[in-house]
Amino acid sequence: MKDDFKLRIALKENKIVLGVNYKKFIGIMTYNGKETNQQITYMAANPTIDSNISLVALDSFSKTDLVKGNLLRQIKISKHRYPNSRIVSAVNADFFDIKSNLGQNAATVGPHIRDFNVIFEGYDYKRSISVGIKKDGTPFILKPEFDGYHLDVINEKGEIKSQIKVKINEHLTNPNDVGVFISSFLEPNKIKGSKILIKITEKAIHKKNGIENGRYFIKGKVESITKESLDTIPEDIMVLVGGNFPITKNDIIRIQNRPSGAFKDVYHAVSGIHPLVENGSVIRQTNVAVHPRTAVGLKEDGTLFFVVIDGRQSPKYDGVMLEELGHIMKYFGAVKAMNLDGGGSSTMVLFDEDTKKYVVCNSPCDGGLRRNANGVGFIYTKKGDK
Repeated sequence: MKDDFKLRIALKENKIVLGVNYKKFIGIMTYNGKETNQQITYMAANPTIDSNISLVALDSFSKTDLVKGNLLRQIKISKHRYPNSRIVSAVNADFFDIKSNLGQNAATVGPHIRDFNVIFEGYDYKRSISVGIKKDGTPFILKPEFDGYHLDVINEKGEIKSQIKVKINEHLTNPNDVGVFISSFLEPNKIKGSKILIKITEKAIHKKNGIENGRYFIKGKVESITKESLDTIPEDIMVLVGGNFPITKNDIIRIQNRPSGAFKDVYHAVSGIHPLVENGSVIRQTNVAVHPRTAVGLKEDGTLFFVVIDGRQSPKYDGVMLEELGHIMKYFGAVKAMNLDGGGSSTMVLFDEDTKKYVVCNSPCDGGLRRNANGVGFIYTKKGDK
């Protein structure tokens, strides 16, 4: 069947806020002879041209667990991490374990990476796609890759001094192995040799019914070194054994699944699971369900843009199928695009420079903001500021 896609739109809003181009459209979409009513919100920026703009992963991470929060809550928490910057706009991000079938209900399908920290690698990252940015401002949409759990020793400047493959809660059989043990390890008295005790400052350990699922993110600093036998390991302590590398009390110790390949050195990233556009062509879809949608696209010039389509509010706002969403993303200039999430989660917010508050730009179908696992937004930092 030949695609018959048309979008007749009336521009309702168009503004630029701190380098982010925001638009809202209300109009009629025609696809293969069927007309639907649509409301589309759009935000875009080009971090390859504007060095003041970057991408930021948003969450309600409590420093000890994965926690849900609505998009405004995620922005509020994230603002404290970047006191000299302004989060300008944001949308909801990855699909997540909303029914807690796999563990915490804030566990995302794909990676959630913030400031080089793999807060969560994803409970099924091999079927996900990530959108993110490298430290040099290069945006990307690509498949995530990891090469196993590593121990990073990070100095006060944020530089990685050493990076070593590590085993977690496993008895060491090779003298060259490096092991990490946490409170769930059942035989701490059998840990041999000198032990470096790390005071944990942040952790996200994926669990279901108290049983670990093999996904870890742990950070901390050296507390002490001992050769004494351990009867227990406290919840806030990580035990490091083996290896021959320098660690000082000022270093940060980090355990995480290491990004690799083209995914190496990712600065910020969130994920989705449905590719929509590849090399400028719309991808055929078998899923014909109509829903509100949140998507991200990358233009040839390096512009990254996000789109939210409202739905489940017929006849006012109908929503779209995935293939229709692909055509919309191509309409806005995407050479590559993917679906981030949808349904009641679909939300876009924008900072209002007059009121200094965040405004919900679209019409979430739940009637309010849903508590989600994570979000993603544009952040403004004046060049030269730290």
